[in-house]
Amino acid sequence: MVVRRRDRVRMDPHKRRAQIIEVASELMAERGYWGTSLQEVADACGLTVAGLIHHVQSKTGLLMMILEQEDNQSLIDIARQLMVETNGDADGRADKGEGDAEDVERYADGSSGRTVVEPRPDMSGSDGLFKGFAPVSPAFEQLSLARACEVLVAYNARNPEKVRLYSILDAEALDSSHPAYEWLKERERITLDMLERLASKETDDPRNCARMVLSLMDGLQLQWLRDSEHLDFERMWKDVTSSIPLLRAERE
Repeated sequence: MVVRRRDRVRMDPHKRRAQIIEVASELMAERGYWGTSLQEVADACGLTVAGLIHHVQSKTGLLMMILEQEDNQSLIDIARQLMVETNGDADGRADKGEGDAEDVERYADGSSGRTVVEPRPDMSGSDGLFKGFAPVSPAFEQLSLARACEVLVAYNARNPEKVRLYSILDAEALDSSHPAYEWLKERERITLDMLERLASKETDDPRNCARMVLSLMDGLQLQWLRDSEHLDFERMWKDVTSSIPLLRAERE
């Protein structure tokens, strides 16, 4: 991403926050946290550094805003996808990418087929630091392990920049001094717990199965990111898992 200084334009605070997150996410997906400066983000948004800090408190605050937004948006998008599969085209809205108010998450309640609308929890404190993780859609928890992985792979294949961002931050955060170290460590634990719950319905060793699935997915993602022009992530996943009985279950 080539950073060009934009003219300063007044903007609604919510739109400004969205702009800052979008710009900073693109920069960090390319350069990582350490390689991205507040000055570059401010220039790309048409702000002074002081103006940027007014919205994000600090560079760490900015990073946590990005992680919160990206993680919550992933959950909302996957829940919406499952809602569409369960309820049809949701009056044509979901398949056109038209969302609800930003404070709302849609979940498909797998037990009844209903669409459940719940307020999105406020995940950040006054310091801008991340305070928790939003819950996974109940519909997702009811999928088979194979189908759940298929949904995750399809989502990631549609969002390569999001995958690149997390991959770069994961590598940087091997250093325990990285501001995202604890957040990413906790996110990994939550992901493993989720995969373990899914695997527990199908194997006697669900924790090791969860580790195998996560390692396989992460490894294939890195290969795909290095050569995305020639590799198809969904095709790679299907080809590799065709030899793994637990993951080649009949597609739901």
